[in-house]
Amino acid sequence: MCDVNIVEENGRVVLTAPYCEDANAEYRKLNGRWDAGEKVWRFDARDSERVKALASRFFGWEEPDVAGPKVTIRVHAKQFKTFDGIVLANRELACRPDWDSPVRLADNVVVVEGAFADRSGRSIIGRVDDDVVLEVRDLPYGALRLLDEGSYDLVEPADRLSLLRGERERLLKRLAEIDRLLGETENAA
Repeated sequence: MCDVNIVEENGRVVLTAPYCEDANAEYRKLNGRWDAGEKVWRFDARDSERVKALASRFFGWEEPDVAGPKVTIRVHAKQFKTFDGIVLANRELACRPDWDSPVRLADNVVVVEGAFADRSGRSIIGRVDDDVVLEVRDLPYGALRLLDEGSYDLVEPADRLSLLRGERERLLKRLAEIDRLLGETENAA
């Protein structure tokens, strides 16, 4: 499972992210350029904050210094089925490359209950029974806010109070950063 990374390199912002048609349309609005060789998007460094906002909106990305812990969740595959795969928080968890191929799982994804059909029907992924449960490991905590409450079971860390305290701390750090940026902007004006 490809995850999101944003770095600055030679005066450009470089974004590594899963394929997401809607996000790609937004990248193009920022004059983002797809680098097929490295499989990254490249942007003008002046658009850094906009790129980060898009990564947050589409993937739940958070700044590394405020990012929460990686979590493991379990989901019913059927809830996240699309025509050609299983997609959660704009990350492809499972796909079937062609009609007669077995389903391929992304890294850090395992089937813990049920099984996918050997062959597909009219949709590429094929039938997904109610009993197929996937465990998604090492999902960034921020991605959970893109999911409906109750659409997943948190496996670890199981201590919800600890998660809430961590999220509160990250939000306070982010507010301090926003206050700092606002102060810089007001002083420059």
